[in-house]
Amino acid sequence: MQHIFQKAMTAFVQGKINEANKICKGIIKQQPTAHPAIHLLALTEKRKGRYNQAVKTINKALKLAPTSATYWNNLGEICREMGNIPKAIESYKKAINHKHDYAEAYTNWGALLVNQKNYTEAEKHLVTAIGINPQLANAHYNLGVLFTETGAQEQARKSFNKALDIEPANLEALVNLADLDQSQNRFSDAKARYLQAISIDPTNLDTHLSFASLCNNHGFYNEAIKYYSIATKIDPKSLEAWLGLGKSFRNSAYLDAYHAFNTALSINGKSKEAMLGLAGCILFDLDNTKAIQILSRYQNTFGTDAHFNLLMANLHLHNGSCDKAYAAARSCLATEPDNIDAYQIIARTSTTSNIDSDLQEMLRLFDKSIDSKDAQSNLAFSIFNIMDRTGDYDSAFEYLEKANLLKKETVACKSAYLQEIEKNHSQLKSVFTHNFIQDNKQYGDDSETPIFIVGLPRSGKTVTESVLCKNSHATPGGESRQFTGILQSVLKDAQLSTEPESIPKLDKQLLTTIGERYLESLNRRFKTSCHVTNTLPGNVANLGTISICLPKAKIIWVDRAQLDTCFDMYSKNFARGHEYAYDQETLARYTIQFNTLMEHWAQVIPENIFKLQFEEFISEPEKWLRKIVEFCQLDIGTSVNNGSETISQTGLDYELIPNREDICGIWKPYEKHLQPLTHTLEQEGINPHN
Repeated sequence: MQHIFQKAMTAFVQGKINEANKICKGIIKQQPTAHPAIHLLALTEKRKGRYNQAVKTINKALKLAPTSATYWNNLGEICREMGNIPKAIESYKKAINHKHDYAEAYTNWGALLVNQKNYTEAEKHLVTAIGINPQLANAHYNLGVLFTETGAQEQARKSFNKALDIEPANLEALVNLADLDQSQNRFSDAKARYLQAISIDPTNLDTHLSFASLCNNHGFYNEAIKYYSIATKIDPKSLEAWLGLGKSFRNSAYLDAYHAFNTALSINGKSKEAMLGLAGCILFDLDNTKAIQILSRYQNTFGTDAHFNLLMANLHLHNGSCDKAYAAARSCLATEPDNIDAYQIIARTSTTSNIDSDLQEMLRLFDKSIDSKDAQSNLAFSIFNIMDRTGDYDSAFEYLEKANLLKKETVACKSAYLQEIEKNHSQLKSVFTHNFIQDNKQYGDDSETPIFIVGLPRSGKTVTESVLCKNSHATPGGESRQFTGILQSVLKDAQLSTEPESIPKLDKQLLTTIGERYLESLNRRFKTSCHVTNTLPGNVANLGTISICLPKAKIIWVDRAQLDTCFDMYSKNFARGHEYAYDQETLARYTIQFNTLMEHWAQVIPENIFKLQFEEFISEPEKWLRKIVEFCQLDIGTSVNNGSETISQTGLDYELIPNREDICGIWKPYEKHLQPLTHTLEQEGINPHN
């Protein structure tokens, strides 16, 4: 019978709970007094969550062996998990009475007291356990938890490290160390520990969620997406995983974010985060009908709270209703007086009659202690916007500089950021020569559907897209990362790195596959085989691959005067990324590298590229729109007169086109503050005014 019991024990250790349960029942049927089998049966019932039955079963074992410290200790563990704290403590005491040097019972009792926040008594029990058995990893781990709870971070770190020294695969100690690293802004250490924890247990949901959250908070969105996606496979019903995936996709892959938040909402129809995320996606896509539907659902579920008013403010702002946006933001502030997001709306819509009082409120809030540097940065940008409008330029720049310094601290910008960009661009120029592109164009897909509008942020891409799509049969695709995602996926499947040198190593058929998959993604999203634009700035690095995989794709390079573009970026509160934009010298050097790479593309694929000077475009929109339409070989929209070479006055929506004075020379009031920017541009032989 002993060998049968051993078989049950082995099954239990291996996690085969049902098998262990079945074997134990078989033993008990033959030997009703076999208390080791009864005890193990109780543990299988505990593992299956059948706590009441587990208590009954282990009490049977205790009647047969009332002095077993092990049985009493495990009864304590069952009661602790049930929430029966007095019974758990009573059981631990009895375990220790029967075995005075029972370190495991002291450890479990100490862990319970930590959860009860009785830290003084908990520490006594855990220290006693370690005194009995210094090699008990779980005692060191729980002592680390205690020190974490009491704010003794370095002592906690020592305890977790000791637990890992004893038991290198101690997942809990590893994850807690990673959490500790994260709280101390030791991102690299935290990342390494989370990855080690994932390698120990690739199916642990919580570890994947924690690591994905870390990546998302530090701007490593691709990694966040990867590990949140794995989490959704580990547990397809994990609300946290789907919400995290939606947040990671947001502002970069609208459809994927929409799907993630929609899935989260299907898991929990009353999830406030899911509704907010879904509404944000819809607002981003500017679908008013859907936005109103989801906002009505939110209002019916949660009422007209601050979140609802803020969403309404954004909806009104997208629709150009500044007065309504301002009123909705005010309603948000009525219930949440320090809501910084609402003040961002206020800064963009405040009228001259109340601008001074709004500014004073923002200054008051800025002087308060704000825990989040990101929130403080957002507020500083808002203060700059209002001061800029009042003409107090010196004070405005003071807050603009504060905003950028704070923003710089919240983004994951490595010291070698520019060197990495320069290295990547150098590789692109080396790989994508005119001859290489011409030799490989035959393998791409000949569709004329895609139109890529490239240029630096704030260069005029969005205006160009809006005017072009309003006056032709092109569909606006926005800043989609779809091509980048497909390219990286194909390279990964081919077991190649994402470096430019990998493209020549790709099987020629895969070049066709990349083009086809991008076209399929456009068709799924827009249900059209007509022309679809893409304005992602990062596509500047993809143009060589695009010209091979989609040889008939048209590329519009939108260029704007360098100082206007740079200052517009420096004063823009980007939602994420754009690490180069928060320091004048770095911004200038990035601009130089971007333009140098674009000049390379213009030389090696001139037939694909149309360069549009934005200032000229807004000065003579009809003339330049006609040239763009001809270059892209677009079907003429209803806005163009039959047989005429000009756009009809009724067709061209001039509200889409900014006034020249609003975008030209915007840097001039701040000229004396922009010396690092202008000096760096001039050092490279660039006239910053052109």
